[in-house]
Amino acid sequence: IKAMDHSGNISVASDSISASCAGGRACIAHYDFEQTLTDDSENMLDASLAGSVAYNSSRSKTGNYGLSLDGTNNYILLPPAVGGMEQMTIATWVYCMNSSSKWQRIFDFGNDSDHYMFLTYNSGSGLRLALKNGGEEQTLTAITMPPLWHHVAVTLSPKENSKGCIYVDGELTATSGEINIRPSDFMATRNFIGRSQFDSDPLFKGYIDDLRIYNYPLTAGEVAVLAGKGLR
Repeated sequence: IKAMDHSGNISVASDSISASCAGGRACIAHYDFEQTLTDDSENMLDASLAGSVAYNSSRSKTGNYGLSLDGTNNYILLPPAVGGMEQMTIATWVYCMNSSSKWQRIFDFGNDSDHYMFLTYNSGSGLRLALKNGGEEQTLTAITMPPLWHHVAVTLSPKENSKGCIYVDGELTATSGEINIRPSDFMATRNFIGRSQFDSDPLFKGYIDDLRIYNYPLTAGEVAVLAGKGLR
């Protein structure tokens, strides 16, 4: 366990313990951003907002509202429990209003600039997933996305086959069999939507809607359903 104050300062870790999840595969957190940051799953992993809250009814992809991030002073902080799994899926709708600005984060789960898992909208070469656990960074780069609504999903199964995948609009756009860093390796406590672990990186400017986190890697068909392209 680590303690964190409102400024993001983190204490040293307590002694380690081990535990196992009693449940099976599940969506462990779901944020629909319908004028709320509550988690719609049974786990009650509610998010919190840094800066002034903003929801936009004219920029929503699902439901009636979408989360609006201004690129200046607001971002989302998720609870530590969402970032400590051995394998997972993170899926969301995203609309970037400043797509030419490099290193804006869709999400960044980590502890500092040496321990993280992030997805950036524009790395200079396109959408990029990166993981680091104190050593060499492991990356996966996908396509460059125009400033429109896109469904983006990242699946990780490092325990099973060291596989990482990026899906855009329900289609597999990048995959690697050499992603063996597990989110549980560094037990992230600073889990951001729209903010980087690096202070020099810009905040995300745009809209986020229907963010879902699973404790297992979704199949291509399951991702297609979330993107509205598969059978329901």
